[in-house]
Amino acid sequence: WRDLHPDMDGLKIYTTVDVDAYQMAERALRKGLRTVDKRRGWRGPLALEAGPLAWQEFERRYRPRTIEELVPDEPTFALVEAVQGGRVTVRLKGGSALVSTKESAWANRRLETDGRVLSRPFDRELRAGDVVEVSAVDSPPTQAGGQSPQVKLDQTPEIEGAITLLDPLSGEVHVTLGGYDYGRSVFNRATQSLRQPGSSFKPIVYLAAVDGFKYTPTTLV
Repeated sequence: WRDLHPDMDGLKIYTTVDVDAYQMAERALRKGLRTVDKRRGWRGPLALEAGPLAWQEFERRYRPRTIEELVPDEPTFALVEAVQGGRVTVRLKGGSALVSTKESAWANRRLETDGRVLSRPFDRELRAGDVVEVSAVDSPPTQAGGQSPQVKLDQTPEIEGAITLLDPLSGEVHVTLGGYDYGRSVFNRATQSLRQPGSSFKPIVYLAAVDGFKYTPTTLV
């Protein structure tokens, strides 16, 4: 091929991907899955076979999987330093932080492994050396001198989802997202899951009734 076209370095690939729409869809999918997952309840601290961890061991195990800077709605790992009088302090790369009781109120619903949900203050589930997931609080309070910054309990969702955004007139696909995190699951739920259409087929049925039988939104069946 290069012998026939010596003036061309390779192929030009044109795609209909909308980068801005892709980034917005990715944020929406990840945030939506976290929100739905947390409605079920908090699964508690991460299970540790070796029991409570020291900071050096925590860094060895979790350092490669922690994010450098805390941001809202992006969970990262932290080590519980102390639990005293309802106050939970955790340690991250940048130092210690206080777990916000208000922002972490969702975690007072404990999801058991058998599916039961129990009302229990999250601080009673924690001890020094536990590993938890935290993220930045949405509206950080102004810190007075000597006070630790605040974080909130978070958790990576177990549920999955997918998004496809396309132009129905041209067929151009602008966004395809197959799951929460490609690093966790390479299975693409947008193109590989082959699920039943379910209620998403209802508009087609209703539009056929409107077009073919002159139905209106008030027609009784």
